[in-house]
Amino acid sequence: MEIIAAGAEEAADRARKAIRDSSARGRERARTVLNALTRLWAYDELSARPAGVGRPPWDEFGADDYLPAATSQGGENTTEILAEQTMGPMLVWAIRMIDDFADDILAAWQERHRLVTVACSNPANQAGKEALDTLLLPLINSGNPLPTTSIRGHISLARSYVGGLTGASKGHIQAFIQRHGIRDLAPQRPGPCPMDSPVTGKIAGRPWREAMDFNETVALMRHLGTACFIVLSYLTGMRPGRLSACEPAAVLTRSPAPTTASDGT
Repeated sequence: MEIIAAGAEEAADRARKAIRDSSARGRERARTVLNALTRLWAYDELSARPAGVGRPPWDEFGADDYLPAATSQGGENTTEILAEQTMGPMLVWAIRMIDDFADDILAAWQERHRLVTVACSNPANQAGKEALDTLLLPLINSGNPLPTTSIRGHISLARSYVGGLTGASKGHIQAFIQRHGIRDLAPQRPGPCPMDSPVTGKIAGRPWREAMDFNETVALMRHLGTACFIVLSYLTGMRPGRLSACEPAAVLTRSPAPTTASDGT
C-alpha cells in the first residue's frame, strides 16, 4: 500500500484523500477504506519499526460519523430509526387518537360533506330564506358571535355551513350578507360552527369536545390520517413513499380468519 511507504504527514494527507474519494463512491466503499486504514494502524502497532500511525477514531467510537448517509438498496428500509424516547410517546398518542377519537372525526367529516353538498344544490325558495333569517337575525340583534370561517386570513360568514343548515340558496345568503353588513360584522364577531355530530371520545372522563366544529374537521381529519400513518409505518416498516402509495382498500383489507388444519391444530 502506497500509504505505508510515505512519511507521516504525507501518509495522513493520503489517508484523508482516500476517505474523501471513497465517500463520493458510496457508503460501502467508504467502509472498505476505513477498514483498510484500521488494518494499517494495527499493522504499524505490530511492526518492528512502527511509523507512529495513530489509532483511527472510528475504531474506538464507531464508523457512522465518518460514512456517507445510508441509502436504500435491495428494497430494504435503511432509514435510521427514531429513538425510543421519541417513538414511544408518539406511537401511544397516535393509537389513542385512532381508538378514542376516530369515530367522532369520521362522523364529523361525513356531516361536513353533507352540509357542503346541500349548500351547493339549494334552490331559491321562501322556506330557505326564512330559515336563514331565523338562524342569523337573533345572533345579529343580540350581539352574539356569528358562524364564521377564515379563508387566507380573512374572516367571513361560513356560507357553506349556513347554507347546509338552513337550506338557503347562495343568492339568498349573498343578499343577506349585503343587507345586514355581514362582511364588516363577521370579523368583529367570529364564532364557531357546531355540527349535529356525535361526540363520544373522552379525555380524563370528560367529552373531548362540546361539539364537532365545521371548520375544525378538516384539520382533525388530517391529524387522524397522520396518526394512522405513524401506526402503519411502525407496524410494517414500510418506507413513507410506499405507504403513501397504498390504496385505501389495500390498507383496510383484513387477512382471512385462520382455519383449522386437517390434523386439528
